[in-house]
Amino acid sequence: MIRSLPPFVLLCAIVLGGCAPWATYPKIEGATQVSHPELPPIPQLMALALLEVHAKARLEPTLLFNLPEGSSVHVYEKVKRELRYAQRGGEGEPVPFDVMSTPDQNAYHVVELRLRMTDAEVDVVHRDLGGTPQMTTVVLKQELISGWSVIRSRTWRIPSILPQPTYPKDAVPMPASDAEPPT
Repeated sequence: MIRSLPPFVLLCAIVLGGCAPWATYPKIEGATQVSHPELPPIPQLMALALLEVHAKARLEPTLLFNLPEGSSVHVYEKVKRELRYAQRGGEGEPVPFDVMSTPDQNAYHVVELRLRMTDAEVDVVHRDLGGTPQMTTVVLKQELISGWSVIRSRTWRIPSILPQPTYPKDAVPMPASDAEPPT
């Protein structure tokens, strides 16, 4: 059956399947690490997951977010850019967002991202209405034409711990020209 497929189709399958990423961020023992989390699609996946969880929880009008420990200022700036870009075509008013700066803020914490070819999962820890920390896993899928989109999300009933702010305090944000979404 494989021999009956046109050569172009086989070439596309090899290229798309062979070059697809398979990694975890931040690194966990025994898994391939995302070596440059500021490169696509990592910031886009984190932004889409943050928007999904915020839309469901809506605990605060502003989406305060926190990324995994060790995330550079460039990763934060890329996520901000992706948040702006993802909200451009949305309905209604865009959600204001900012980076978590103190431990007492009610924020959404990206704690892990798993990328498996055209599938991804992002774990986000946040408080529920009662103030109890909980984790939501957002499942995303990449389609050839439409790009990445949220397929579903699930909030787990397991105890979670709220991470501390990880934005580098001495960091200088990227210039505004680099932070604007592409047109």
